[in-house]
Amino acid sequence: MTDLRNLLLEKIKENGSVTVAEYMALCLCHPEFGYYTTRNPFGAKGDFITAPEISQLFGEMIGVWTLGILQQIDVSRGAALVELGPGKGTMIADILRIIRKYPVYDSLEIHLVEISPYLEKLQRENLGQYAGKISWHRSIKTLPEIPMVILANEFFDALPVSQFAGSKEVTIGAKSGEFYFSKGKGNISEHSLESVEIMESLAAKIMKNSGGILVIDYGYTEPTNKSTLQAVKNHKFHDFLSGPGAADLTAHVNFFDLETAAEKHGLKVSGAVTQKNFLENIGIRIRAEALKKNANDSQRLKIDSALARLLDADKMGELFKVMATVSPKIKEIPGF
Repeated sequence: MTDLRNLLLEKIKENGSVTVAEYMALCLCHPEFGYYTTRNPFGAKGDFITAPEISQLFGEMIGVWTLGILQQIDVSRGAALVELGPGKGTMIADILRIIRKYPVYDSLEIHLVEISPYLEKLQRENLGQYAGKISWHRSIKTLPEIPMVILANEFFDALPVSQFAGSKEVTIGAKSGEFYFSKGKGNISEHSLESVEIMESLAAKIMKNSGGILVIDYGYTEPTNKSTLQAVKNHKFHDFLSGPGAADLTAHVNFFDLETAAEKHGLKVSGAVTQKNFLENIGIRIRAEALKKNANDSQRLKIDSALARLLDADKMGELFKVMATVSPKIKEIPGF
């Protein structure tokens, strides 16, 4: 038995049960045994692949969006580009390759919010050429008070959720060393208190200083009435309650809750639209054709394959949603 498993069993023994949110928080973020704090989960050798790892096209399109917002901001006192949960640093590298060609780059600070010392080390290695411009943070609380663009790609899905069956919260108990979900009656609903708190805090910052937030994640805008909890290990679905700390635990993002949190602080919200809709609107097919002109046959096939994975309905195109929320001062929201 892992130490995390013992810790959870002890906690359940003391309290009778733990909430789904408590279970997720410990499994993902425990300082010694948490999934994200102890490994690199990305890529073929990890447990899953995110859109920036599929193709540079994705990061470049997010770069176009970022530039579109930055060009509507007064950057005379500086501006910040923030990524929440930057993974290996792939997306921010693709974005900076676009933005560094424009004057706004000189005024730009880069801020990366990363809870994992392991992943921060990886990001520092991969982003070495930008070392002087980048600051790392363990929490959004230390972000500066200047105009900013905030990017959250597959960030909110990894935050703990509370699950309810009807009005009763679903909990996790243990019997003979095995974990189980409590049974409840009624439709299932899921809400992430941490997600809402983070969005409210960021929205207040944007309202005060100007800028925008882009959220890309798998999720829903209407109630699903069913559990969306899932665990992934070695690119395959895994039992959610098996091997605590050994698999990526996520839930689909409740975009309605995020939208409500942003609007509460006076921000304008666009979306959530499908990833396919957003990427096509912002010009991914045009960029793909431009890349293919200078590519060999093998590279062209790779570009087409990446496009299909990002846009097709049976892959990421429909399941993933994109939501932008911006200061009222921002008039044009690219891609929407």
